[in-house]
Amino acid sequence: MTEKYYAHSVEGKPPSEWQPLDEHLKNVAEKARSFAEAFGAGDWGCLAGLWHDIGKYSKEFQSWKENMIGWRGIRYETTDQF
Repeated sequence: MTEKYYAHSVEGKPPSEWQPLDEHLKNVAEKARSFAEAFGAGDWGCLAGLWHDIGKYSKEFQSWKENMIGWRGIRYETTDQF
C-alpha cells in the first residue's frame, strides 16, 4: 500500500477530500516557473515550487495535520508544535 501525503486539509472533511501533496507541489512549481521566467530563472522557480513544502512528506507532519483538524478525534488549540 502506498502512503498518501497531503498538502492541504479541510476541517470536517475526510482525507479523500484533501489536496494531495504531489499535486500541490506540481501546481506551485508551474506557477513559480511562469513567474520566474520573466527574469530568466524559470527552472529555478520550478525547483523552488517543488521543494517549498518538502517537509510535509514526513509522517510526523502528516500525523500533526490529522490531529490539528481533529480527524483522529484530537484537536490541538495551538499551532506552535511545528
